[in-house]
Amino acid sequence: MAAAAVAASTAHDASLRDLGETLNQVFLLIMGIMVLLMPSFYDCIQFNDDGNDEHRDGDNDDDHDGDGDDDDHHNGDDNNGDDDDDNDDDHGGDGDGKGDDHGGMMQCGFAFLEAGSVRSKNTSNILIKNLLDSFVAGIAYWTLGYAFAHGDGNEFIGWTGWASHELPTTELASFFFQFVFAATAATIVSGALAERCEFVAYFVYSFCITSFIYPVVTHWAWHEDGWLNKGHNYTIDGEGVVIKYSDFAGSGVVHCVGGVAAFVGALILGPRLGRYHGESGTVVSLRGHSVPFAALGGFILLFGFMAFNGGSQLTISNSGDGAIISLAIVNTVISGSMAAFTSLIIHRYVPETGLWG
Repeated sequence: MAAAAVAASTAHDASLRDLGETLNQVFLLIMGIMVLLMPSFYDCIQFNDDGNDEHRDGDNDDDHDGDGDDDDHHNGDDNNGDDDDDNDDDHGGDGDGKGDDHGGMMQCGFAFLEAGSVRSKNTSNILIKNLLDSFVAGIAYWTLGYAFAHGDGNEFIGWTGWASHELPTTELASFFFQFVFAATAATIVSGALAERCEFVAYFVYSFCITSFIYPVVTHWAWHEDGWLNKGHNYTIDGEGVVIKYSDFAGSGVVHCVGGVAAFVGALILGPRLGRYHGESGTVVSLRGHSVPFAALGGFILLFGFMAFNGGSQLTISNSGDGAIISLAIVNTVISGSMAAFTSLIIHRYVPETGLWG
């Protein structure tokens, strides 16, 4: 009788674990779909200069004179049906094309990749941390970060524009774009510290990096007064030359900052519990629970980085913008493809035998 009760209890626990894992995966899929749809919802709204939302519902918005032809009212005047390049791609209302939709894609890609790379019991935890990065960054960067990064100040830091105070509405698109960069810098750390960082500690870290650490580095490199952006005068062969730091899409400002923070965090926390055998010290394989999720996250990140890097031109309507954006996207494709082959060679080639593993 006792043995039967134990067996029934074990079977019940196993069924609960299976149910929990299924619910985790369903939750992940729902979250991914919602995040992927967010840019589409955003594109359905066009902001006018007076701050009102104009919903594009097809026939009623484009044809106001009843002649069956589409009217162009992007600037409030008659452009004879020609497209107004200054505003078609600008969701911020300032005519410089700064609107960008890479944020949702990038966060979704990180979420899928990290959730598929951890054990099933930690799926909910890593998803909450990925969501927290966006929410915490939204508050921290709005209240403090944007002022430190892009406010007027000195070579080291800015100090105007707290919580959008006296910030022109035409600059809100820039805030959205830079906020996503800040959230990306914070998200890099969640994968490096997966399965070993307490929730409260991660909350504090995420707030600190998006409110102060990342914004200050941003001010150095991307603000016109930043000391890295201004550079230094040197004399080379009798001629004065200004040498300054250049970072087009954040390889140093975003990814180096996030990578250094991730390395320091992993160094302090150490390996995951159970990563090594207690007696022999050999490595224990802790495999992720879903290869499809990790692969899907990688695909989403690859395409998200195209918008991330191409959108870093910040404008699309000026002469030469198209060529620069095209070059950035092509370089992204080539670098990602070469990185994939390099990783394949490193992990599949066995030097001891000279054969592929």
